[in-house]
Amino acid sequence: MEYALFDNGETKIELLSRENMAEIVGEERKSLDGDAQSRFLLQFKVEDVDKTYEYLHKQGIKCVNEPHDRQEWRARVAHFRDPDNNLIEIYKMI
Repeated sequence: MEYALFDNGETKIELLSRENMAEIVGEERKSLDGDAQSRFLLQFKVEDVDKTYEYLHKQGIKCVNEPHDRQEWRARVAHFRDPDNNLIEIYKMI
């Protein structure tokens, strides 16, 4: 996987290829042309992924996938789209 992490203690910036990001969130079948796939992902660390997911889902937020564990990251995650169709991730380390 093509990947880079920049960590200044308070903020982290992770870079990976669009192909890898698409595979991670289940968009690998979408075209790489134009805006079919996300160009960035905004992450929020939460106390409880499942409760946060349920709350956001009930608010009508567009869900991309349900909470699931990513063992290779040691994290529980779920993905959403904001009103401008930007990709949002909530996560908790496990």
